[in-house]
Amino acid sequence: MDEIKGLADIKPYLDIEDHSIYLFSGIVALVALVVIVLLWIGISKFLEYKRANKDKFYLEKIKNIDTTNAKQAAYEVTYFGRLITKDQRSSEIYDQLVEILGRYKYKKDVPSFDQQSIALYNLFVQVLNESI
Repeated sequence: MDEIKGLADIKPYLDIEDHSIYLFSGIVALVALVVIVLLWIGISKFLEYKRANKDKFYLEKIKNIDTTNAKQAAYEVTYFGRLITKDQRSSEIYDQLVEILGRYKYKKDVPSFDQQSIALYNLFVQVLNESI
């Protein structure tokens, strides 16, 4: 009988509120958010640096174009100019330059650059120098 009495004396488990899972989940979410933000900032700075280097590369390409071969120069200015123009001023000058350079492309024999073409080309290079 004592055995039965001993079993009757055992009380049920008490419910203890445990909030550690919520605390752990919050910390993991906070750390994940910080990592995502740091990655985002790092990637954006890397892409900005890469874009700046590309712009410098394209600017050097445009500066070093050989204008004695008018046909090849017209194609190169058109190609690299499209890649480097960003602001409104350089875009307007680029559009004018492309219009003028159209007469040097798509033909078998082309004349050398005239003074207007060279002046507009030099202005375009100067504007790109200022913007980069």
